[in-house]
Amino acid sequence: MNTPSAVNVGSRQSREPWFDRGDCRHESAGHLDNRAGPAEIEDGTSSMPKWERFLRRAAYACLLIIVALSLLPAQEMYRTGAPKGAEHFAAYWGAGILMGGAFCRQWRERAWVAMGLAGLAGLMELLQQFSPGRTPHLSDFIASSTGAVLGVAMSVAILRCAYAARSSGRAAPEASTAPDR
Repeated sequence: MNTPSAVNVGSRQSREPWFDRGDCRHESAGHLDNRAGPAEIEDGTSSMPKWERFLRRAAYACLLIIVALSLLPAQEMYRTGAPKGAEHFAAYWGAGILMGGAFCRQWRERAWVAMGLAGLAGLMELLQQFSPGRTPHLSDFIASSTGAVLGVAMSVAILRCAYAARSSGRAAPEASTAPDR
């Protein structure tokens, strides 16, 4: 059982790949706790796959970019030519996809991430009153919050499709019920 995907779980090993479990688990008080962080493999390295680490870094970078661009003075802002609400929606939609994919495994976590992004949108709108030439708008907050919620929901759909595609690739050819011709 010393396969690369074997992870120590309490006093026993789990052969389940990290992605299939939805999150790394540890045993405490006789039950599995899905809220635990990534489990440590025996050699001390994280069981988190590289794509997950990359996704988390990209999510943090996206949040930093949103904060920086939200607080720029009006004369230094760059506009894409799209409507202002579409820019807000797209920025938080992308952040929602990244954050949802990187940190969410259960519906409660998804809800917290969506509420956190909506809270960030509200905070950024309120802080804009301290940036020269900027004013907060309720419509921008609504566009940003809607983008965040739909982005987190989209991340769920993407992860489910990825999991389904990965699971379907595991079926053994001899398990097929199609008749030979």
